[in-house]
Amino acid sequence: MISSILPAILPTVGKLVDKIFPDEEANKREKLKIEQELLKQLQSVDLAQIDVNKVEAAGNALQRSWRPTIGWVCALAFAYHFLVQPMIVFIASISGHPIPLPDFDMSALMSVTMGLLGLGGLRTFEKMKGISK
Repeated sequence: MISSILPAILPTVGKLVDKIFPDEEANKREKLKIEQELLKQLQSVDLAQIDVNKVEAAGNALQRSWRPTIGWVCALAFAYHFLVQPMIVFIASISGHPIPLPDFDMSALMSVTMGLLGLGGLRTFEKMKGISK
């Protein structure tokens, strides 16, 4: 996040340094110090993120794979609702034993599924544009 706002901040900081240090040599020296400090801060943020990634990767399988798990649950629910349940009802009715199976609320399932698909689509778009790593 910080790296995305740096291009907007650096020109303004450069103008401030130009006003404070009219001497060209001092100006260059101060700009270099500021850039080095910003790079150091960015590096510390990256290192902190690496530590967070290590902790998350060391977690159990449910912590690491909650999104795919929810995706599979949604896929299984869709399979049941649109394939399995109608086939069970059809087979039971032609065998002379109709079974009224309960119907579940598809609106809640659709909300979760569309949310996952939207986030997955956005992530794919970011990767294609080279925005994310």
